[in-house]
Amino acid sequence: MTMSKDKKSQLNLRAVLRAIDHRDRKYLERLTAEERALYKAYTMMRYASSVHGDQAHQEYYIEMVNKCVNKHFWALNKHPELQWLLTAMVGSGHEHYHPWLPPLKSKNKEVDNEE
Repeated sequence: MTMSKDKKSQLNLRAVLRAIDHRDRKYLERLTAEERALYKAYTMMRYASSVHGDQAHQEYYIEMVNKCVNKHFWALNKHPELQWLLTAMVGSGHEHYHPWLPPLKSKNKEVDNEE
């Protein structure tokens, strides 16, 4: 995490994704209060669902994130520890590169404006 008055504090994304890949259930507990405030479960879910690699790994991560994390995600919004445990379940045990995939924009302008 970087700290300065000019720069915003940031959570170490690489460390979070490594913790997901290695199923580190205790990772969130080891974060400081400031780091925990920077942790965003939705963002980590988006990163975890995409992986560079062979088709089997890509399918595995997408399926596991959808089954374990995405299902009932918003209902668990007030339980970040549980969201983390579900996210940590999806790891394959090996580190992968997780590119950012932005959410798709809908073609319905009215729906986009309401969000």
